[in-house]
Amino acid sequence: LAGCILTGPLVRRVGHARAFMVLSALIALSNVAIGAGPIPLLWIAARALYGFAICGLFIVAQSWLNDALPNAIRGRVMAVFYVAYIGGLGVGYATLAAIDIQTAAAPLIGIAFTALSILPVGMTRLA
Repeated sequence: LAGCILTGPLVRRVGHARAFMVLSALIALSNVAIGAGPIPLLWIAARALYGFAICGLFIVAQSWLNDALPNAIRGRVMAVFYVAYIGGLGVGYATLAAIDIQTAAAPLIGIAFTALSILPVGMTRLA
């Protein structure tokens, strides 16, 4: 809930692109904490951080699309966005099924994909 409430002020302060990168970095940091080992209090904090950041990230992505798109194509682009999101969930589950969860491979893969998500946004021209 905090991610939903605090994302609006964050976007107004730094813009969509920077907010996206900040929230993605928080997701990567939560994966680092999970990869540190089975430390229950650390995992609780990491999951809370992840929940905050992923809620904010969805709001940033959706509001950015709504802000940038003309009304004529907004619905179609949002449909593609959601299809890509559901496809990504499927790929994520398939990836997790194929790796050894007794190692730090899952958090490392999460960190890698999070870093990849930042690259195209980082290459945009910020106003």
